[in-house]
Amino acid sequence: MVREQKEVAKRAASGARGTAAIPRLVADALRLERDGNSADADALCEEVLAIEPNQPDALHLRGVIASRAGTHESAIEWIGRAIQVSGSVAAYHVNLGNALKGLGRLADAVLSYSRAVELQPDLASAHYNLGIAAMEQGSLEPSVAALRRAVDLAPEQASAHGSLGAALMELGQMEEPEASLARSLQLAPASAERHNNRGIVLRELGRYDEALTSYRAALAQRPDYANAHWNMGLGLLLRGDFENGLGEHEWRWRLDADAERRMRGYGSPLWSGEVGGGRTILLWPEQGAGDSIQFVRFARQVADRDWRVVVEAPRSLARLFHSIEGIETVTQGEPLPPYDAHCPLLSLPFALGTRFATIPAAVPYIRIDPSLAAKWRDWVGNGPRPKVGLVWRGKATQSRNRYRSVDPTAIAYMLGDLPATLVSLQKDASPNELAAVGGGRRTLDAGREFADFADTAALMASLDVVISVDTAVCHLAGATGVRTWALLDFAPDWRWFREREDSPWYPTMRLFRQPKRGDWSAVAGRVRNALVAYAKLAEGGEGR
Repeated sequence: MVREQKEVAKRAASGARGTAAIPRLVADALRLERDGNSADADALCEEVLAIEPNQPDALHLRGVIASRAGTHESAIEWIGRAIQVSGSVAAYHVNLGNALKGLGRLADAVLSYSRAVELQPDLASAHYNLGIAAMEQGSLEPSVAALRRAVDLAPEQASAHGSLGAALMELGQMEEPEASLARSLQLAPASAERHNNRGIVLRELGRYDEALTSYRAALAQRPDYANAHWNMGLGLLLRGDFENGLGEHEWRWRLDADAERRMRGYGSPLWSGEVGGGRTILLWPEQGAGDSIQFVRFARQVADRDWRVVVEAPRSLARLFHSIEGIETVTQGEPLPPYDAHCPLLSLPFALGTRFATIPAAVPYIRIDPSLAAKWRDWVGNGPRPKVGLVWRGKATQSRNRYRSVDPTAIAYMLGDLPATLVSLQKDASPNELAAVGGGRRTLDAGREFADFADTAALMASLDVVISVDTAVCHLAGATGVRTWALLDFAPDWRWFREREDSPWYPTMRLFRQPKRGDWSAVAGRVRNALVAYAKLAEGGEGR
């Protein structure tokens, strides 16, 4: 083969040829390009174009070669010229789309792939590439439709099954993507990414042990695959295996360049559990407010190792964290004091060697300002008991928000016609949501009055129970020792563990789990019964 390629290259250098030689030269160029000899293929195309400047196959092939080399602007020019000569060739439009996609011009790429589909409806690659571009564009339903067609046309193409599974995952469907990913792995088992994706799907289906098997398969293919390590960590922690899970969880810092830059931005050294000898350590928030509220509990253990502990807090938490004994708080954006070591809050359990049995669970570890509590007690007033705080949805940008949030009408069913004082702790509740939650009764809208989480905590001191989905308010209620009923979806975050109805993190919390995926009605029924039972205790003076 090498000798043949050299002979072809030699012929290419022998001088101009007549038009009769063009078909053979183009065929040779195509063969060379397929064999990975792009330079000689390009040279033959150049010779063809010297004879016939508008020969479309040569123009197109030069564009393909340029695109694969990463020079997408040049590729668009070459393939565009081929389309001007012969615009009815679907493959030209597919490869133009590839070059446009390489430049991040997704909308233009989708148009090119769509044109290829119009020209040749049975071209699997056109549907496949259309599906991928639409998925990257966020157009999930068109992506799924295109990828389904690609699978129909090329049922033995593993990448089409795998990409269909990924698109269905993004849509929030899980049963079908599991089958698609399983099929893709039957066809091509050496794909770390698809093993990892299948693990994610299996976790969402509650098949936790199978998910761990998939992550291990991904790591067998690619031992340094950060996403699979991180998912493995989440799976191990979910079953309470802190010894192995916490180390895997640290791979989150290698997930992308932004995470690595953020960690490096705090300088070194990263704390690994050593005694401080009076030196200063900076603890900083890496994720959302709920994570910071939950993991700031470990700051006391750091102080016990003879460190002066400074916690950097977002403005929404700074006033609240000032109440924590034994630490100093600096608001994000303000100058930091000199420090000798640093640690992100969620890495503290790893550095401290925490195990499931040693989770520090004493509450309250966040204390409420008595004067602020008195202000909010007056605001709530002396309405009927029980006084119930309500949160039904989380932040829309959170990746699992569609699973963890509950429709306000389900909250109304939980409350029934029970005499109660209803208080929305939702930061941005709409009038329609408030009306739906109350089921026709008035719901006090506290969320709009909050300046920060210190206000939220102070108000909750006047409530009998907080009913909340998995949000920062849920963690805050637990951290301040308020009676909390957490509403959990079928496959919740690892920190709620599996099956149990209590929380090792928060002694005053009770967990109400979906018995099957998406089933909030069963949760609502259980909460309703619990609320009726609690109201009876409250009437007898036993509710507090």
